Amino acid sequence: MDDVDVRLVNALQAEIPISERPFAELGAALGLDEAEVLRRIGAMEAAGGFRRVGPSFDPRKLGHTSTLVAARVPADAFDEAVGFINRFAEITHNYEREDEFNLWFTVIAESKAAIGEILDEIRNNTVAELVDLPATHVFKTRVCFDVGEK
Repeated sequence: MDDVDVRLVNALQAEIPISERPFAELGAALGLDEAEVLRRIGAMEAAGGFRRVGPSFDPRKLGHTSTLVAARVPADAFDEAVGFINRFAEITHNYEREDEFNLWFTVIAESKAAIGEILDEIRNNTVAELVDLPATHVFKTRVCFDVGEK
């Protein structure tokens, strides 16, 4: 990453303008044109620098519900389980942990019943043992990492 990429990533974390041409506005603030912003984002994504650029919504305000799920998956079935879990658009992200419960993921759906159906489908099609951990309190923090710091 060069200095321009660092400034771009920091700006993307802070706030993407809500407008018809957000990347043009973002670029203007950084001295770049829209095409250059999109080219740089695409190059960083292709290099594995990040997975996604997009909004983060509060599911409750949209009438949805969410839960965190801890899964215990045998090592020899891990990739298969992750592949199955990744099929669901309602699963926003998952990550591997070095723990007895070695796979964690978040599900956002229209209802608790819909979440239950997704978890049942995962249980019925993988060897994952799931523990549903619905939120009892919500704490939202805004985290931005200065990628220029070493």
